[in-house]
Amino acid sequence: MPGHAAGYVVASLLIALTLPLAAAIPWPACNSSTGNYTANSAYGGNLRLVAAALPGNVSSSATLFATATTGTAPNTVFEQAQKMCPDNKRVAIFYDTCLLGFSDQDFLTSTTNSDDQEVFLYNGQYVTSNVAQFYATTYELLSSMVAYIGTMDNSSNRFLTGSIAFDAAYPFIYGLTSCNPDLTPGQCRGCLDTAIAEMPQQFIPSTKGARIAGLRCIVRYEVYRFFNGSTMLQLPLPGPAAIQDDGMCFLSSMLLG
Repeated sequence: MPGHAAGYVVASLLIALTLPLAAAIPWPACNSSTGNYTANSAYGGNLRLVAAALPGNVSSSATLFATATTGTAPNTVFEQAQKMCPDNKRVAIFYDTCLLGFSDQDFLTSTTNSDDQEVFLYNGQYVTSNVAQFYATTYELLSSMVAYIGTMDNSSNRFLTGSIAFDAAYPFIYGLTSCNPDLTPGQCRGCLDTAIAEMPQQFIPSTKGARIAGLRCIVRYEVYRFFNGSTMLQLPLPGPAAIQDDGMCFLSSMLLG
């Protein structure tokens, strides 16, 4: 099926149940390179249909993950966010508590983030001493979290928070990794590894916090505790890691119209 067939839309929605400690603003990734749509088009109509169906579907799902299908090709829709980028066909919008996006290409077949539906954010402040050690410790935390999340075979929520001890100025560095639950543990690990590998190219090593957020996986670190709930993985570990599932909620859908 052509990737840009008229009316073809893919969308997904993820809602975090572990809420951030501070209010968030949305960060959009808008792309009109494949064209815009109109409210009365098949594409616009399918978006409205999916937006109406998915919240109820996910709330009644034991795994907090839902899909829905309607119509016939090529007017395919997986639901998400149309408000921040009016009429754009390729949109991703990221909040601290959720992300949503849609496209005229089926991004759910990919196991990594799409470059044009991904955002790079940093906190704008920097450590001024022990920079090399800070970077190495941050990498150790995130790499350990990715390795652990890749072993969570029985978890429908590929979501993990963690922390690692650092120094007197910054006692702990905190991290968060998550993937859509339709990814296998190996696919989740691959997506997160790719995101972490992008960090040196996107961020100054001394930045106190940064995140890469895409529609398939998210990785973030800060020098402050930016999430509610208990820290699920703590390093260095005195013994086996104790993991507490604080949960995430995911939505995705395909509509054919």
